[in-house]
Amino acid sequence: MDLAEYAEWRQTVMDLVESGGLVMLMGAPDTGKTTLTTLLLLQALQTGARTILIDADVGQSEMGPPSTVSLGLLSEPFEGIASIRPAAAAFVGATSPAFRTIEHLVAVHQMACHARQQKPQLIVVDTSGLVLGTVGLRLKRAKIDLLQPDQLIILQRSGECEPIMVGRQYASLPVTHRLPVPACIKTKSNGLRASRRAMRFAHYFREAEMRTVELNRVDILGSWLGRGRPAPPAALTQISRALRITVEYAEIIGQRLGLLLRTREMANAEKEGKLIDRNGAMIIHPPLKDELMQQCGLEIFRITPVGRLQHALVGLLDREGSFLGLGLIESLDFRARRAGIFTPVKGIGAVCSMQIGAHRIRPDGVEIGLIERNEL
Repeated sequence: MDLAEYAEWRQTVMDLVESGGLVMLMGAPDTGKTTLTTLLLLQALQTGARTILIDADVGQSEMGPPSTVSLGLLSEPFEGIASIRPAAAAFVGATSPAFRTIEHLVAVHQMACHARQQKPQLIVVDTSGLVLGTVGLRLKRAKIDLLQPDQLIILQRSGECEPIMVGRQYASLPVTHRLPVPACIKTKSNGLRASRRAMRFAHYFREAEMRTVELNRVDILGSWLGRGRPAPPAALTQISRALRITVEYAEIIGQRLGLLLRTREMANAEKEGKLIDRNGAMIIHPPLKDELMQQCGLEIFRITPVGRLQHALVGLLDREGSFLGLGLIESLDFRARRAGIFTPVKGIGAVCSMQIGAHRIRPDGVEIGLIERNEL
């Protein structure tokens, strides 16, 4: 890749490398963010500048696996960003920031703090293409506020990023550069994006194996599971009889009860009117719920189909909360307090937390479903 081929960007790239600091790129999908990022990094390396890349595009990531924000320390020229091995990463658990906005912002901030501790001459942050709508606007404004970039590059075809910049026209920082999208930058279909993401997941899991995680030694994050104490058998028997469903597992959290139920049996209970789908969350029919509350003395606040956790994407974290790698839940046995996790992480004994993400993904990388927050 040669900077001379991008006359529209050449001078800005030279200026950015000379000024250094934290540079954040912003633009809709297929506006050339990754291409410009690559040119910036290669130009900086030619000058001998210590350079760090933060890949914050969780859906079309180049450096780390999808669903993560990754950081790369660069010291020599590279073939492509995909060839850079991440020095650190943070788990978001979603292939779009819209599904896990808070986690995404935290991950980007963590990587930026880590990058600044290295005191490089240049930090380049490549962001996702989510810029439109309320979520995109709030996300990018929050990211600018969190990162406090020295330089901001806006790539756009027809002013699509301008709503994000309202109110910032008089700010001294960041120094903002509005650049055109070269004609050679082509758009990609959503299908192609999904296929590419599946390939990235499949590549990540190519050397994965089934490993056993002892649930008594690991905290589960992002779910009601593991937040309370196991419900007594008497309560499970009452609920099972009333719903005619086998309760796989239940926990008492304060005065509330979370249930893990068999997926197929839930479908029958829904047909019988015992369970109701309300905005994606399964609830017990109000009269029956009141009856069970009187019997158990507990309010059933969450019902999770056990099948929804099959192939759930998880982030495996160590004692310090640092990211060790991705995994897929293949089995859950709460009676034996074990989980079967398909993961390339070899030192499974170092795992202290397992954070459940927003997607269900097959080992071949294909996304097969979204797990809503109200299911967990």
